[in-house]
Amino acid sequence: MKKKIISVFAAAAMVISGASALPASADSPSIVETAAKSFSYKGMTFDEAISDICGNYVWLSGSREKVTPDWRYNRSLLAVDENNKNHLIEVKYVVTAIKVEDGKVLPYDDIKAAVEANRMIMPVFRKNGNEYEIISAQSRESYDYTIELVKACPEVTAIEMHYKLSEDTANYAGIGGGYYSGDMTAEEFTAKYPEFTVEKGMIEGKLYFGYNGESGKLYEVIKNMQENGDRLDFDFGHTELASLNPVMYYCNDPVIIDGTMGDANIDGRVDLSDSVMIMQSLANPDKYGISADGGITAQGQLNGDTDGNGLTNNDAREIQMSLLGLGSVPIPQKDDDIDLVNYDHVDFTEEDNNFTLKFSDKEYYNSGAALSVSAIGEEIGDFEVLDREKNSSTAKVFALSDVSSEFAVAVQYSGSNNYHVYRNTWYQPETVGQLIDDLELEKFLNINSVYYQEYKPEHKNVMYMADSELIWNTIFGDRTLETSGSNDDHVVSISSIDRSEKYCELEIGCDMPVYGRFNFGIKVYMNGAVFTNLVERGTHFNIDAEKAQALIEHYSA
Repeated sequence: MKKKIISVFAAAAMVISGASALPASADSPSIVETAAKSFSYKGMTFDEAISDICGNYVWLSGSREKVTPDWRYNRSLLAVDENNKNHLIEVKYVVTAIKVEDGKVLPYDDIKAAVEANRMIMPVFRKNGNEYEIISAQSRESYDYTIELVKACPEVTAIEMHYKLSEDTANYAGIGGGYYSGDMTAEEFTAKYPEFTVEKGMIEGKLYFGYNGESGKLYEVIKNMQENGDRLDFDFGHTELASLNPVMYYCNDPVIIDGTMGDANIDGRVDLSDSVMIMQSLANPDKYGISADGGITAQGQLNGDTDGNGLTNNDAREIQMSLLGLGSVPIPQKDDDIDLVNYDHVDFTEEDNNFTLKFSDKEYYNSGAALSVSAIGEEIGDFEVLDREKNSSTAKVFALSDVSSEFAVAVQYSGSNNYHVYRNTWYQPETVGQLIDDLELEKFLNINSVYYQEYKPEHKNVMYMADSELIWNTIFGDRTLETSGSNDDHVVSISSIDRSEKYCELEIGCDMPVYGRFNFGIKVYMNGAVFTNLVERGTHFNIDAEKAQALIEHYSA
């Protein structure tokens, strides 16, 4: 087994002196969206893309570190530039791409067993060409733990974050206040930063400050604050106008790399192909350089620099001499028992979300979620899928393990080894028990937060951490309750609430990543009415009014 030197680099450390992305401007970045289905993520790092959009900037809400596949909600970031102009950045797509040594496979089952042994849900992986991708995760905890397990795999030669992002120039974004998570008291913070005053935020127990300084000095104030190691995470609102067709940036950041000296093409080995890669990148940088699709990477340049004097043809010669036993580059022992694996090369872009499935006389729509093989049940058959232009093709349809096909199925496109979740838009259960069983809610429903909303005698809106067990037992404890998707019935149930004295509601934030359902709600009313949009057309039922009020009062402190 070869000895690997594994390092973790910040994005900035990967920009080699003298080697940078192609020149870019706000009008023509080095990587832009095209009509093709396959895109390169090599042209820029994430930070370079944001700088290309904003110039000199500081973050007001979110940051690069926040944008990982576990980010289940709003992928909107807010920055302010040195001219005090706000920039709303929309992250359309983010995956963690994992490359393994030629002929090897990632030990997925072992990783999954370790994750689940720690009482966490395994992130969703898919195969994309000769790479593995993490496309979603239930929590940052499960994502971070999985990444550490992946890093420890000797088969892994590189891990990168791939992003697709753009600026929303059609909508205006305005900031409110900001939440503080540091060690200072409110008095210490406002004494240090007099431009801010203490205000009431929605998150119980977190300090919240409003900005009362000059609007033309916001960038300067926030820059000074962040240089001091302090930070506010601002909440913000923006107008909801139709979006323009923005310029898309396809960019990447390294997470972990194979630091094997001489491995210029990052395939886990040192051989003649590494020498060829070096010479090609130097002789024809437009085709094989660091910014070219399929060219040398920043880490490849580091690995290929065998003498520390920068990448030159001398490094290519040193690798050749070392392969003959006459040079200084250690040559890792090559495994002789590798059976090469043939991977399909299927492009995964937003185009995958534009399909409708004709199945069981119903229409199922692509949810945008992908599945691991362990979630796939029996094959149902071949069925027609239609794209947005109604072009028809055939795909294999599978049941999902322990999930009713009345609600969702898995679809595998021709020529692909990946599976996509398709949901029945018109699904409607008859009872709470059927809802639980058909969707396997006990396993897949994530209850994240609770919003207590009081309208009388005073207006109050507070967010709390969810007591998942209490909420589950209160709302889903009676499996015999009848459900209905009728909007008329829902209106009647809600209109019967007495709002004369004290009126409050509870909204519970949830998601089900396995089905591509994020940031939906379960609303509980004082008369026992429960409404949720966890299924597309919504469903509602009535629990006991005393139970509903007890749950609401639990969060009314």
